[in-house]
Amino acid sequence: CVGCVWVCLGGFVIEGTGTQKIMIRGFGIEEGIDTRLSVQTYPNGVEIAANNNWQDDAQAANIPVDFQLSKMTDAGLLLNLPAGIYTAILSTNGNKGLGIISVDIVK
Repeated sequence: CVGCVWVCLGGFVIEGTGTQKIMIRGFGIEEGIDTRLSVQTYPNGVEIAANNNWQDDAQAANIPVDFQLSKMTDAGLLLNLPAGIYTAILSTNGNKGLGIISVDIVK
């Protein structure tokens, strides 16, 4: 999802059984953009995790170097999620601007 962030939505599906370790990142790609990221189950919209600054996340110390964000104000969540459908919601704290949602499998 790339766009002028007021709210940007991205959906993803985890197939199979068991859980999958996922890194979800919300990048502000313009200066002065402070992102907030929320992950919800679909279709009921129950929030399962949220983050404003990735280094404040409870799992920040476990985020592999390759998945760490360069700006403190970018949002990131390292989650173990069961199979299902999810929505990632990227918004901004303050200034609007361009943003990207990234969802990656962590091995």
